[in-house]
Amino acid sequence: MKRFCCEHLKERSGIGKLFINGSRAEEGSDRSGREPEWCDTRKYMKGCKHYFPILNWSLQDVWDYIYEYELPYIMYYIIPYFFKRHGCVACPLAGPAQMRKEYRIFPRHARRMIKALQKYLDTHRHTVTGNTFDNGEEFFYYYTHKLSIIQFKEMKKQGFNFEEANRKEIFIERIKKL
Repeated sequence: MKRFCCEHLKERSGIGKLFINGSRAEEGSDRSGREPEWCDTRKYMKGCKHYFPILNWSLQDVWDYIYEYELPYIMYYIIPYFFKRHGCVACPLAGPAQMRKEYRIFPRHARRMIKALQKYLDTHRHTVTGNTFDNGEEFFYYYTHKLSIIQFKEMKKQGFNFEEANRKEIFIERIKKL
C-alpha cells in the first residue's frame, strides 16, 4: 500500500516517455544499484526510459553545482528545516520521524490526512481497520508512529489520548514556533 502513490500518481504517468530523475545513489541501497540509464521492464510502463544524470553525485556535488550556477532551491533544505531530500509531504516511505516532522511544517496536510482517514473508516466500518480505530485521530497516530496493532490496542486499553498526542506533536508545536 505504501507504494500506491508512487506507482499510480508518479510512475504510471511516464508510460512510453523519458524520465529525467534527480535521484542519487547515496540516498539509499535501492538507488545505489541503479544504472544511469535504463529501460523500464515493468509491463505497465511499456518501455519508459529512465535517465539519472546525477546518480553518482554526492550531496556536496549537488550544493556545489547550485552555488556555482546560482540556481534557486526550496527553503526546506536550509534553517530551520534541514531536509536531506524533499518529495511528497509526509511520504510513508520516508519513515515515521520524517513524516511527523513534515506534518508539523505542513499542518494543513495533517488535518487533511486525518479527514481522509476518517472518511476511510466511515466507509469501511466492517473491515479489520474499521473495527480497530474509532476515529481518524487514532488512525493518524497509529499511521505516523508505525505502531503494531498490538501496541496500538495496548495504548488504547491504557487510556492513551491519541487526539491530545496529535495536538502536542503536530499542531501545538507549530503554533509555538510562530
